[in-house]
Amino acid sequence: MDLRSDLLEARRLASEREYGVLLDGAKSRAVEPVRRFRIRGTLAEIEATDDRSARIVADGFRVALRDSFTAEQRATFERISERKSALQTDETEVTYSFHGPNDEGLTEDTYEGRRSTVTVSAFPHCPSRYGKLLTALLTQYHAPSVLELGTCLGTSAAYIGAGLDSGHLTTVEAGEPQVEIARETIAELGLEERVTVQHGLFQDVLLEDGTVPNFDVAFLDGHHQKDATLEYFDALYEFANGGAVIVFDDVNGYSEGMDEAWDEIRTDLRVDLSVSTNRIGLAVVKSSIVDPERFSLPY
Repeated sequence: MDLRSDLLEARRLASEREYGVLLDGAKSRAVEPVRRFRIRGTLAEIEATDDRSARIVADGFRVALRDSFTAEQRATFERISERKSALQTDETEVTYSFHGPNDEGLTEDTYEGRRSTVTVSAFPHCPSRYGKLLTALLTQYHAPSVLELGTCLGTSAAYIGAGLDSGHLTTVEAGEPQVEIARETIAELGLEERVTVQHGLFQDVLLEDGTVPNFDVAFLDGHHQKDATLEYFDALYEFANGGAVIVFDDVNGYSEGMDEAWDEIRTDLRVDLSVSTNRIGLAVVKSSIVDPERFSLPY
């Protein structure tokens, strides 16, 4: 909204004695500039680390904040939104094996999975705010190899694909119905050349047969449990190329266990630079940074 629209809306609310709404709006408008000022300052500190991966992280956040996406990426975002809306209203029932989380980490029961029947509309999707951030990070990184653990229905993979130029994403999902739907999502969005949906368990591809590629950027969005997340981090570290960025979803406020897992990861001495946000965490590993850096962004 522009200034004139804001004033007209404020006048309307005042005339209708909606003082609470008016005050909340004023508070929101006052807080936002402060939040952006804090973010800009922190991004400058991250960039001052003088490391390529740190600069990529800072620039990725800037692209997302400024909404500085290409016309092609904007068109892809629109198609992702349409696809997401269609899936969120799809009441088709599917039965799949649920492989986590639980309170005991990577147990035999977790490996075998628990059969569950739900509607397609019940599956979660990557919020556009963080999906676009993934696009921005990949746009800046120009990563040849990207890995995602936890495809679900393919919307986060689509956001990642939108940020790739010559690189390729391998995304891993254990649920058979999710794999099928995710492949349909990727095909519908025209991203087949950039994205491969692989059916498999995280435990297998990371801890057993090692079929995942070495990566430059990884996104972990599955098996939201402390011990499992820590084990996956250990395995991901081994597959990480120099200066790799590992992004962890749902590490702030999702659960006490996930909060604890991220607190251990971000302070791990193998992590050269970490950035904590309101939802996700980013860890830079195997970089040229000598002294570990820890940052937090109100994003």
